[in-house]
Amino acid sequence: EKGKDECITAASVDLDNNIVMFGHDSHQIIIFDPISRRIIRRFGGRGSEDGRFHCPQSLCVDHLNRIIVCDTLNYRIQMFDHQGNHLLSFGSEGLR
Repeated sequence: EKGKDECITAASVDLDNNIVMFGHDSHQIIIFDPISRRIIRRFGGRGSEDGRFHCPQSLCVDHLNRIIVCDTLNYRIQMFDHQGNHLLSFGSEGLR
């Protein structure tokens, strides 16, 4: 959202040198082009469904430009293509 500050809690760089980051307040993945200084894409939101997040702690971009997110309080890892399409999730809450 233009003009709204966002707390960034994790960041990586994709194969096109864009910054891929997680916005804590919006619960979204944000892909930002530092050359044009524009947001290319946003996806996600708060929730437990595939493609949604609950307090993710880290993310990375792999050699195929897929975005991998450690979705901490949903107890899973999620993977997305660069367009933001959910590819897979795995993990579950362990024993307490």
